[in-house]
Amino acid sequence: MNGKTHKTVGVVAGAATAVVRSGGQRTLRRAVEAVGGGLGGYVGAALPDLLEPAISPRHRGVGHSFTAGTGIVAAAAKHATTWERSCRSKADALLARTDDPNTDGVERFMCLLGAVLLLLAAGLLSGFAAGYVSHLALDATTPRSLPLLSPSLV
Repeated sequence: MNGKTHKTVGVVAGAATAVVRSGGQRTLRRAVEAVGGGLGGYVGAALPDLLEPAISPRHRGVGHSFTAGTGIVAAAAKHATTWERSCRSKADALLARTDDPNTDGVERFMCLLGAVLLLLAAGLLSGFAAGYVSHLALDATTPRSLPLLSPSLV
């Protein structure tokens, strides 16, 4: 697979994962989290080839292994819910400040900007994991497939 395919699939996988994980949020919040998931998916999908550039057909090492994919998924599963709740809670606090009549226009704008950035961040972690795994899943379908660990370790 080429880098463009990995990144495109990573964005879709990351955004879709963030949408699923943002269930219960209002539509606009879900959309912002989906954008964050897409950004995370882009980075996650690009990372394996940044760690191990495709300079030869045998470039797949630990970063392209089932072990790496399992580790990324396990870490995201362990931390994503806490991360999302924290980001959403902080966004709520900032949005509440925009309703305060004592908040001036500049502060209101900064609070809105901060809330949007926090909602983007809420989708980022699970989107990153989905993008990384999508890269590995695509590579697993090629004739070279994926190593369990790394060819140099086995």
